[in-house]
Order: sequence, then structure tokens, then C-alpha cells
Amino acid sequence: YLGEHGTPPVDSNILLLLAICQWTRKTGDGFFFDRHPDRLKTTFEFILRAKHDGLLRQPPFSDWQDSARREGATFYLNLLFVRVLQRLQGHPAIRGDDESLSDWIKNLWLSFYESDAGLFRSQLSRRQYSLETQLWCIEENIFSEFISREKLWENLKRSPLLSPLPGRPVWPAYPSKEVSWTTKLVGLRDYHDNFYWSWLMGESLKTARLMGDLNEVKKITEVLELLAERHRSIHEIYEMKGELIPVRRFLYRSAAPF
Repeated sequence: YLGEHGTPPVDSNILLLLAICQWTRKTGDGFFFDRHPDRLKTTFEFILRAKHDGLLRQPPFSDWQDSARREGATFYLNLLFVRVLQRLQGHPAIRGDDESLSDWIKNLWLSFYESDAGLFRSQLSRRQYSLETQLWCIEENIFSEFISREKLWENLKRSPLLSPLPGRPVWPAYPSKEVSWTTKLVGLRDYHDNFYWSWLMGESLKTARLMGDLNEVKKITEVLELLAERHRSIHEIYEMKGELIPVRRFLYRSAAPF
């Protein structure tokens, strides 16, 4: 299937496999792997069509941040793939033997980690950082061979991705020329960089709890509780205008309940 920009939603097959692996582990039910191994293998092999020079590469406007160009190798897409590889270790018939998890992890470390910021770049060619990927690295301790999750959490807390509040997908913002004209047309220029996403606030809270960071837990919880009480719902995205408010434009309303 193609998205609104005529490109395949490049992360959808990976997210599908990830969801199936998580569901199987949670329920103990091998339904998908027992009944549909050929379909799962086809899904996995389709993902590998995007692999070039050791990394998955994507067309513009094709992942969840599809208002931005994000062309080529992104840390988001490749990290998602590593998370799936981890969960498919016990299913070689689907995963195959050619994709070494340790090789992928080392390659991502060498390709995307930036020592100056102490964070993983979102794309190979620029100093920009995505929130969700840093959180997943900490939650799953994927790069423990190279950096501790405590150090990565410390680095993340020093960055604008968590200050003053978590929720913005990337920092710094995308150049205007890389944001789709359709997004700008409806007044959502900041959709995937300067707006605050509730799911990213929730993911940040999850990570803060994991790290035992009670001050950060308290800060995020208070904000989410206040938003829920004030609006009787949780919205998809908010903007900061003295305080967080759901995004509203002439042609757009932030989705709720989200």
C-alpha cells in the first residue's frame, strides 16, 4: 500500500512483525508462527529489499514522520529492524541465517552514534536527534556493549528532547524546505518537530520509571494528568503557548481521544 505521498509506508512491515512478536511473547500463543510462517518470512524478506551497503534505506516521506523528507538511512528504521531481529532469534526459518544481530548493532553504533552529543543521530548526514529512538535504546539496553543505559539517559536529559518537557519528535527542527507542502498548507509546519506528541510523552514516562528517575516521573505524570483533567481526554498532539494546548487549525483538529 502507498501513503499520501505515493511512497510505501516503509516501517509498516517491521512494525507488524514487532507487534506479532510482542503479542506471541505476552500470550504464549504461537498462532502466527505456527500458522503463517511463509507469510512472515515474505514480510521479513520484503523489508530486506531496502538494504543497501549494510543499512536499510527509505524513500522520502515514508515513515511515521511522513511530513518530513527523511530520505536514505535513518536510525529509526534500522533500530526498529534490530528490535525485530532480537525477537526473531528463535525463529531462523523466518529470519534466515544471513542477518547477524551483533553485526547490525555494531554497524548502527559506528554509523549513528555521535560522541559530542552522546546521542544517536536520526540520519547519517546531519546532526539531528529523534526522541523515540533514544528511549528505545535505553529501554532495551541495545548498545550495552558500547554505552550504559544510565549514561545514555543522562545524555538525553541534558538535551532539548527532554527539556523543558518531552514530546517533540526531533531536535533541532527540520529545515522548512524538507517539510511537505501539504503539511504546511494546512498550518502544520511543526507537525513532526516542534509539536508535543502524547505517545512520546508516555514513552518518556515509561523510560523514566524504568530508570528510577522519580523527579522526571513526577514532572511528566503531573503534565499528563493535568491535560487529561482539563480536556477530558488525551489528544494526539499539543503545542506550547504558555502551556500545552491541543493543536487546532482551520482545517485540522488534534485527534482525540488518542
